[in-house]
Amino acid sequence: MGKDSPSPPAAPDYAGAAQAQGAANVDTARLQGKISNPNIIGPLGSQTVTFGQPTFDQAGYDAAMANYSGQPQRGAAPLQSAFTTPGDEDNAATFDQTGFQQALNNWANSGVGGNAPTREQFTSTVNADQPTVTQTLTPNAQATLDAQQRVQRALAGLGEQGIATASNALGTAFNPNLQGVQTSLGNAGQIAQTPDLSQYGRAGGNLNAGQILQAPELSNYGMAGANVNAQRVNAGPQAGQYGMARGGPQGGQYGYAGGGPQAGLYGTAQGGVGGPNLSNFNPASAGNISNAPSAGQYGMAGANVQSGTINQGPQALDFGVAQGNVAAPQLQNQIDTTGVGNVNYGPQTDQYGLARGALNTQNVAAMPVNAGMTGQQAILSRLAPQLERADAATRQRLINQGLVPGGEAYENAMISQNQQKNDLLTQAALQGIGLDTAANAQGFGQALQAGQFGNQAVGQNFSQAQAAQAGQNAAQNQAFNQRTQAGQFGNQAQLASFGAGMQNAGLFNSALNQNLNTALSTQQAQNAAQQQGYAQQFGLAGLQNQAIGQNFGQGITAQNAQNAAQQQQYNQLFQGNQANNATQLSQFNANLANQQAANAAITQNFGQGVTAQQLQNAGIAQNFGQGQAANVAGNQAIQQNFGQSLAAQQAQNAASQQLYNQYMGVQGLQNQAVGQNQQAALAQQQAALAAQQQGFGQQVTGQQLSNQALSQNQNIALQQQQAALAAQNQQFNQNMQAAQFGNTAQQQSLQQQLALRNQPLNEIAGLMGGSQIQMPQFQGYQGANVAPAPIFAGAQAQNAANMQSYGIESANVNAQNAGLYSLLGSGAQAYGLSRR
Repeated sequence: MGKDSPSPPAAPDYAGAAQAQGAANVDTARLQGKISNPNIIGPLGSQTVTFGQPTFDQAGYDAAMANYSGQPQRGAAPLQSAFTTPGDEDNAATFDQTGFQQALNNWANSGVGGNAPTREQFTSTVNADQPTVTQTLTPNAQATLDAQQRVQRALAGLGEQGIATASNALGTAFNPNLQGVQTSLGNAGQIAQTPDLSQYGRAGGNLNAGQILQAPELSNYGMAGANVNAQRVNAGPQAGQYGMARGGPQGGQYGYAGGGPQAGLYGTAQGGVGGPNLSNFNPASAGNISNAPSAGQYGMAGANVQSGTINQGPQALDFGVAQGNVAAPQLQNQIDTTGVGNVNYGPQTDQYGLARGALNTQNVAAMPVNAGMTGQQAILSRLAPQLERADAATRQRLINQGLVPGGEAYENAMISQNQQKNDLLTQAALQGIGLDTAANAQGFGQALQAGQFGNQAVGQNFSQAQAAQAGQNAAQNQAFNQRTQAGQFGNQAQLASFGAGMQNAGLFNSALNQNLNTALSTQQAQNAAQQQGYAQQFGLAGLQNQAIGQNFGQGITAQNAQNAAQQQQYNQLFQGNQANNATQLSQFNANLANQQAANAAITQNFGQGVTAQQLQNAGIAQNFGQGQAANVAGNQAIQQNFGQSLAAQQAQNAASQQLYNQYMGVQGLQNQAVGQNQQAALAQQQAALAAQQQGFGQQVTGQQLSNQALSQNQNIALQQQQAALAAQNQQFNQNMQAAQFGNTAQQQSLQQQLALRNQPLNEIAGLMGGSQIQMPQFQGYQGANVAPAPIFAGAQAQNAANMQSYGIESANVNAQNAGLYSLLGSGAQAYGLSRR
C-alpha cells in the first residue's frame, strides 16, 4: 500500500581508490623531483640534471633502416589546388572532392612514405628515477681555475726563498733601546673640601594655621519627616477559588502502543555462501633469466700513462735578497709648559652676598580674625538701613491687606521676608571675606617678589664671576694644546723621513719580484709543453677503453633480449591463471545473488508487520490527544476567572498607591525646606574655613621662600667647591696628557723597530697566504611541493553524498507512508463511529 523505500547506494571501491591514491603519490614524487632539480645556466658555467640512463637498440634501428631503404618511395602527396576550378564574375569556384579523394588513396597505396627511422625512436631509458648532475665550466672559468693553481705553486717557491732572510732577522737579538715609561704626574693642587651647609640655616616647617570653626548644629533648622502611613493592599484571589487545573488523561486509558513483530517471525536472513577455490601460479615455469657478461670478458680498461718531469722553477736567492733595514726616527716625548700658567679656581663663598629667605610683611593687610570682621562691617553699614525699610514696608503692606499679626498668612509672609533678609546678609558676609582675602594676598605677593629680586641679583653676580674664571681656564688650556701640537709636528716630520726610506726599500724589492715573475713565466711554458705530451698519451688510452666499453654494451643488449623473451612467457602463464580464477568468482557471485533475494523477501514481510503495528499505535495516540484537549479547555476557563479577579485587585492596589504617593509629596516639600536652611548654614561655615585656609597657605608660602633662599645659598657654596674641583682636575689631566705624550712616542718607536724586524716574515706570510683556489658556486633553487590528487578522499566524499541522498529519499518515503497511514486510521475511526 505504501511507497517502497529506495535502494541503498552501492559501496565505493575503497581498495581501488587506495591503489589509485598510491599511483598518484608516485607520480607526484617524480614531478617534485623534476621541479626541484632544474637545469641552471650561469655566467661561470652550467649545471644540467638528467633522469635515467639512455639505452640504444642498435639491432632494431639497423633493421628499420634496411626495411625503409629496401622499399620504393612514393612521390609528393596530391594538392587540393589541382582539383579546384577557379571562378569568375558569373560562376563561383568549384572543388572536385571525389577526384581529390581518389588521387589521395592511390598515392597512399603506392610505395613507402613518411620520414626515415630516427635514433630517438630506438632509444629507451632505464632507471628513470635516478638523477645525474653534470657541472661544466665556461672556457674562461676553466682557464681561471688552472691559472689559480699555477699561481699557488709559484707563491710556494717564493716562500722558500724568503726563509733565509727570515732566519737572519730572527738570529739577531731584538734590542729596542727605549727610555723608561713615565709614571709620575706631578702635583695637581689640593682638592677643595665640602662646605658646611648648616652655617646657612635649617629649613623650617612649624606653622600656626589658626582656629577652625565648628560645623553648625543642623537640627536647629528642623528635622526631615518620614511618617507616612501606607494603605492596605489586597492580597488577590486564593488558590483553588475558581477550581483546580486538571493533569490530562491517565496512561493506558486508551490502550498501549504495540512493540512490532518479533524477531524471526518471517524467517531468518541467510549469509553462508561458500567462497571459490582460486588456482595458484608457479613463476618458476617461465624459465630462468640470463646473466650479464662477466668482468674482463671484452678486455680491461688501461690507465698506464707516463708523465714527464715538471720544472721546479727558480731557486731562492737567484735574483738577490729583499731589503728591509731602515733606521727608525727619534721622536719627541716631552712637552715644555713654560709660560702656560695655572688654572683659576673661581669666586669664593659669600664674595657677592647670600640669598635672603625672610620676608618683610609689615605692609601686608591683616587677615580677618572672624569671618566678615572687616569687609562685612563695611557692607552691612550700608545694607542695614535698606533692610529696616524693607521690614517696615512689608508689615505695613500686610496690615493694609487686612492680615493680623499672629495669623497664618501674616506669619508666612514675614517668614518669606526674613529669608530674603538672610540671603542678603549671607552675600554680604561672603563679599567681605573675599575683599579681606584679596588684599592680604596682594600684599604678600609684593613682599615675595621683592625677596626674589634680591636673590636673583646675588645669583647673577656669582654666575658672571664663574664665567670669567671659565674664560681664563680656556686660555690656559689653549696654550697647553699649542705646545702639544708643536711636539706632534716634529714627530710627524720624523715619520715622513722614515716613510721615504721604507718606500726606497720597497722599490728595490719590486725589482727583485719582477725578475722572479719572468723566470716563473719561462718555467710555466716548459710545464705546459710537458702537460700537452701527457694529454696525448691519455687520449690514446681513452680510445682503447672506449672500444672495450662498446663490446661490453653489445653483450648487455643480447642479454636484455633473452630476458625479454622469458618475461613474455611469464606473462602468458599468469594471464591463463587469472582466467581460471575469473570463472570461479562468477559462480560465487551467482550464489550470493540468490541468497540476497531470499533475505529481501524476509525484510519485506517484517516491514508489513511493523506497518500494521504503527496503525494501532496511531489510533491510541489520537484518543489520548482528544482527552488531553478537553482537559486544556477546562484549565483555560479556570485561568480566565483567576485573571479577572487579579485585575480587580490590581485596580484597588493602584488607588492605594496613589494616595500614598500624595502623602509622600507633602512630606518631601517639608524636608526640602529643612535641607535648604541647613545648606545656608553650611555655606557660611565653608566661607569661614576658606579664609582660615588662605591664611595657612600664606604662612606655608613664606616658609617655602625662606627654605628656598637657604637652598640657594647652599647650592652656591657647592658650585664654588665644584669649580675648584674642576680646576684641580684640569691640571691633573694636563699632567697626564704630558706623560701619555712621552709614553706614546716611545710606543711608536717600538712599533717601528718591530715592523722592520717582522718585514721578512710578513713577506713570506703574504706569499703563502695568497688567494686560494675557488670553485664557481652555482645558483641554488627552492623546489616547489605539489600535493597529490585526493582520489581516496574524493571516493569517501562521493559515498557520503550518496548516503545523504539515500537518507533524504528514505525520509521522504517514510513521511508519505506515515501520512497515508494516518488518513487510513482516521477513515477507519470514522467508519467505526458511524457503525455505532
